[in-house]
Amino acid sequence: MLEPVAWAWAWVAAAVFYAEGGNLPWWRAACSGVVMGAAMQMKLTSAVVAPALVLLSLRPYGLRGSVRVVGPWLLGWAATFGLIAWLSPNL
Repeated sequence: MLEPVAWAWAWVAAAVFYAEGGNLPWWRAACSGVVMGAAMQMKLTSAVVAPALVLLSLRPYGLRGSVRVVGPWLLGWAATFGLIAWLSPNL
């Protein structure tokens, strides 16, 4: 049963994404995307954590700040999700 493991890694991605004071470096947003991409490769139900990621970005960073960190997050997510899918097509 992979759901608890995938959810745990998705919550780790949310913890990496959260920064106190609204000052999140781009590399930390990208690392959060990498962890979330790996969690979603384990089990797609880990996407249930996505609304929490949205709230974690809007509350401390505001709309402009969250738009600033979404790009690196998406880049990290797409790179990891695509790389794992490319390396193991039978998965």
